Amino acid sequence: MDHVICINLNSFPAESSQLGTQLFEEALQGVLGLQEGNDRFLFYLDSNNGNLFDMEISKDFTYEQFITECDHDLAAFLSEIEDKSPALDNLSEEQLEEMASYSFYVPDESFDIYPDVYALTWAVSGYLLSINTHNRWDKNKITIARADEEGRYINEVLTLKNISTQDHGLEHYDAFHKVNFEQLVLPHIISPPLLAWFNEQTPENKTRIIDKVTLAYNRQFQGAEPLFKPLGNGMREIRFSAYSGGAIRILFKPFEQEQQALLVGFIKHSDSEGYKKAIEQADQIYETLFIKH
Repeated sequence: MDHVICINLNSFPAESSQLGTQLFEEALQGVLGLQEGNDRFLFYLDSNNGNLFDMEISKDFTYEQFITECDHDLAAFLSEIEDKSPALDNLSEEQLEEMASYSFYVPDESFDIYPDVYALTWAVSGYLLSINTHNRWDKNKITIARADEEGRYINEVLTLKNISTQDHGLEHYDAFHKVNFEQLVLPHIISPPLLAWFNEQTPENKTRIIDKVTLAYNRQFQGAEPLFKPLGNGMREIRFSAYSGGAIRILFKPFEQEQQALLVGFIKHSDSEGYKKAIEQADQIYETLFIKH
């Protein structure tokens, strides 16, 4: 599995190299808590001041220096991570569009110097990597809000997965492996074909599907683009980017007693790819669900 780690520069720098080393090591132990088998770790850094090796953990103490001074096992792990800095050069068009559609911020906190890391983490369904320099970073989830391109506040609460301690990584690992896709949307319905399709997806795309379907659920499956789009005849889609390119679409339609029936999922790589077949399949599944009810 690929783990996308977005470095939260708002939590840096530490007051000293000694404290920075301690806090960064603790956060990295949390990252290691996600590991299972031959996982890959991709470190995204959104910065105009050099690449990952230039990042200052504390004043005049860089990531590169940290690697030379940390223990052998941790240095070996960091030698294998994939450096995705600058982050914007490693995103798909859909992810860039999603980042540009909103301004993200942490409610009830002073303005952050690097707010784009929240948009980045949201767009890639990644983890914030923070060092625990303030109690706002000591939780495994960070609450964020956003405004649209016109500056209008969107009345919803979103969360980003955060790692600043070893326990955080273990908690995220357990949460991912315990999630039940069907129970996630109750009392709404997930069709057997959609559930089978979900189970066939890569862990990376499962993460994205869970995140975006949860968002759709929290919005009561109401809203417009970029998350939702009508397809006609009462059919709508949940829309978001796939992990390794292309776009994921999940078709759904109102059912009984204010329920929604989530019917079909597919990944497309061009504008109209897969729609005709998916809509036909969704209509058939919908009719079958009605007969059974």
